[in-house]
Amino acid sequence: MRRASLTAALLVAALATSGVALQITQLEFQFTLRPGEERQFSFQVRNDGQSTQRISTELGDWERTPTGEHRFLEPGTLPRSLTEWLEVYPRSFTLGPDEVQEVSGTLRIPSSDHHPVGGSHWGIIFVQGEPRLQEHEGTMVLAVERFGVKVLVDLPPRERAATIGALNAKGLNPLWVEIEVSNTGNTNLPSIEGQVTVYDETGEELGRYDFARFPCLPGAERRVRVDTGLRLTEPGDYNVLVTVDAGVDHLIATQRMVRIRRLALQPLQDDWGVPQDLSGDGLYEDVLGDGSFHQGDVDALAEHLYRPAVQRNWRAFDFANDGQVGELDVSALQAMLDAQGG
Repeated sequence: MRRASLTAALLVAALATSGVALQITQLEFQFTLRPGEERQFSFQVRNDGQSTQRISTELGDWERTPTGEHRFLEPGTLPRSLTEWLEVYPRSFTLGPDEVQEVSGTLRIPSSDHHPVGGSHWGIIFVQGEPRLQEHEGTMVLAVERFGVKVLVDLPPRERAATIGALNAKGLNPLWVEIEVSNTGNTNLPSIEGQVTVYDETGEELGRYDFARFPCLPGAERRVRVDTGLRLTEPGDYNVLVTVDAGVDHLIATQRMVRIRRLALQPLQDDWGVPQDLSGDGLYEDVLGDGSFHQGDVDALAEHLYRPAVQRNWRAFDFANDGQVGELDVSALQAMLDAQGG
């Protein structure tokens, strides 16, 4: 007998998801208002399923983690929540197959006497259907369709500002960097974009890399990873320049020097050879220095992982490419060996 489990699926943007019965006509509303003003809006909910459903609506708060995942909170949790200003009707309704229901919202901004804070405020309207059994990988699960309709409003005065909080070179082979961008204004920045440019010590440009656009709420921080594909294995000083267009009055930029020191490899034991880079990619998979790559190299790295001969030459053994040598590199070296059929 197959067991039933409860699975709650929050579907924020993907309306074409397989098996979805509810459809929402609009998933985000943005307004620019002044204290004391009111705005009405609406969206439609359609039941594309084959059975009647009881639908409910409720309010909530939301934010993004630094890596861009959504977090959903109780209404009124965030200091810039607009849920106290928002009314939604109806709060529950029944939809038969192919039926449509209009959901109306009213956003009422307090008067200036109540001193609403300027800038962006936001909230979310959840639209949730009834739990229903579905088969998933051989198991019957109780799935709940739940959509989120975002509502954002901008109030005066609006201040758009951003800073680059940090730029870190994480891995060198190939080079990838992590950039932290903070929204230091009071207004949502809907489309932040930028570019990473790498130069060698002579000033020659080695590569230029755009990173994907992302939004950032007021007071929030976003971290973005940029992979360059450049293998920085030659000793020298490299300059990494980041330029960010956050939609403010001017571009913001920062740079970081990455220094590649010459390796000083030596046998990890008296009866072993000097570790070798057999493939010419800057990674020294032949840990034993015997001219071949086999299980003994993985075991040797695990045994000598935290000894000075390894740690001082970390970039030679950074198989996980995270800027340090640790247990992940043993696993990464094992994966390399397994991929070669070793």
